[in-house]
Amino acid sequence: MEARRTAHRHTLHAVSAVALLFMLSPRPAAADANGVWSQIGTGQSPGVRSHAVAAYDRQGKRMLLFGGLGPNGPTDLKNDVWQLSLECPSDWQQITTNGTPPSPRLDAAGVYDPVHDQFVVFGGKDASGENGQTWVLSLGNNTWSMLDEATACHDNLKPCPREGHSAVFNDSDGKMWVFGGQTCDLQVADNWIEQLTSASNTWTGGGGTDQCEEYYLPDKDCLPEIRSAHSEIYDSRNHLVVIMGGIYEGDNPDCVSTSNVYEYYGHSCKGQQVAWTRLADLPGTSGRAGHRAVYDSLAARMIVFGGACSSDSTVALSLPTAGGVIQPAWSTLHPTGTPPPGSTAYHAAIFDPGNDRMVVFDNNGNTWQLCFSDSDIAPPATTTDLRITSIVVSQRKATLSWTQAGNNGMCGQAAMDSLRKRSGSPITDANWSTSTLVAGFPAAANEFTVSYTASGLSGSSTWYFATKTTDAAGNSSDVSNNDCVTFSSPPSICSDGGNIIAQLPPDDAAAVRVLAISAVRPNPTRNGAEISFTLAEGPPATLEVLDILGRRVEVLDLAGFNPGPNSVFIGARLAPGSYRVRIRQGDRFATRSAIVMR
Repeated sequence: MEARRTAHRHTLHAVSAVALLFMLSPRPAAADANGVWSQIGTGQSPGVRSHAVAAYDRQGKRMLLFGGLGPNGPTDLKNDVWQLSLECPSDWQQITTNGTPPSPRLDAAGVYDPVHDQFVVFGGKDASGENGQTWVLSLGNNTWSMLDEATACHDNLKPCPREGHSAVFNDSDGKMWVFGGQTCDLQVADNWIEQLTSASNTWTGGGGTDQCEEYYLPDKDCLPEIRSAHSEIYDSRNHLVVIMGGIYEGDNPDCVSTSNVYEYYGHSCKGQQVAWTRLADLPGTSGRAGHRAVYDSLAARMIVFGGACSSDSTVALSLPTAGGVIQPAWSTLHPTGTPPPGSTAYHAAIFDPGNDRMVVFDNNGNTWQLCFSDSDIAPPATTTDLRITSIVVSQRKATLSWTQAGNNGMCGQAAMDSLRKRSGSPITDANWSTSTLVAGFPAAANEFTVSYTASGLSGSSTWYFATKTTDAAGNSSDVSNNDCVTFSSPPSICSDGGNIIAQLPPDDAAAVRVLAISAVRPNPTRNGAEISFTLAEGPPATLEVLDILGRRVEVLDLAGFNPGPNSVFIGARLAPGSYRVRIRQGDRFATRSAIVMR
């Protein structure tokens, strides 16, 4: 074949190519589901960035994120590490690392190595250009170390320094497999395999183009095109490596291309022994680059989302079984729910098999999930702010308010709140079933404030109230906090499990106002929130905002506010995080949680 040098990026265009490397064993039949999109509300965030590295830590049940490009131009490179817990509550947290970290960079590739419990990062582009180093973050002590030094552009003993390549961890051999990328102002279609131990760190060329200075243009029936900004997944059931799309040199400068797929049998193609064989085409003509693909291990398919020139559509490829029992087939998914807004490219994504969902960190600093089943085992959040907001003594009525949990951070939505009452003793898990059901309340998709007036509170004993929330998967929260009332003379109201903390003046006609926070809107928020509350008759009140450590970060004197409904706006300058809003009035207080996002 004719030896040719690739041009730099000026004549590149996106493709919809998929290539597949077959290694072992048949696979089960693929399942199919469109999924439901929703945003995961987190108190913290890695912030606005793109071109970062993500990996799924199967042991820690978390998403790992490294580096990327910030919003302040091409020099705003990152080298920090973040983790997103995939269990409730789900939130981002920056990992404080030890040792010398990799230089800030974008377009690196990385994997989670479960054999050695380490996060592996290879290559990328830093301030000096394309990089060929391999770094490992030991997750036992969060310590960085360099596993392999960079190599020169023309040294074929190791992969060339590169960016925009891909990498997967191969469970069958415990090694990292690297494919393609942009290197030395060229693009390549080479495979490299790295042994991930300091004692025996070695690179092995795994086929494809074998030089950095020049390459042999492969026959399109035999090998994948040279490419960068593509995606790669590893099918651990059948030991398959799959590459999808990207940018490569061609005769069309637009985002248009045919698509092609390859699989590895080590067979002869046009008289040559090759590794990759064409498998399937993505329907349509629009190529993708900067997209992300994950392997849905529960449905035996590759799921592709976003990318340049893709209109943010989501597609899936069911992967073949050995012997052709299941043929590869593309399908366009039509998820319901609320998807990430706008164009999504060069984002980060992983598949979370424990909750049957794809988790996406977009380039605006927000976190999303595409859930494919109701395999949710996490219960909704427990209500902690149930309060009696007013009573009518003559009619033996009490109006209560609380916040429904809404989305519990996993796949199941909170489906129903149940309000129960009990005379004489607080409501607990043990006596929940024997307490009287007052009413059921279908839950909203998001956190929502409920207000309800309970009647039939006869007798002189204390009436206790509590709620429980169930989700669509049948998971149930714990019993909420109790609030209670005694219609004695004077009447008494209770809080915190039934401790009497205030007595109210008798009122046989009008509702008696009770201190309560009825709503925090919006919640989560980015630019402050409106606090709706009711003040009781009595001494002046104070509103406080407390951080997660209990420190007061904002205080507002409410001495000028009248008893009854009121509202104020707070938190415009609060840093991202979790907070408690607390109003004190005499010896009574009311609290609500609030989350500030980036």
